Amino acid sequence: EKASQRVAELEARLAKLQPAIAEKIRGYEKRIRDLEAELEEKDQETRDLIRAKLVLARQELDAEISRHRIELN
Repeated sequence: EKASQRVAELEARLAKLQPAIAEKIRGYEKRIRDLEAELEEKDQETRDLIRAKLVLARQELDAEISRHRIELN
């Protein structure tokens, strides 16, 4: 009975967190798309800087996804 209650509590908590997590992930994905579009328009010197930003954005996205996988398990 306690285990069932704990599972129900965790499911409720997850349901509350899910929209915020999804919104963060959409934000990272949009930023990556924007940077990729910008990259296509810039000269080589600027491309290197944008590539570095793109790598960081992808790392932040991966970290966010990993962090929430750990919290959910």
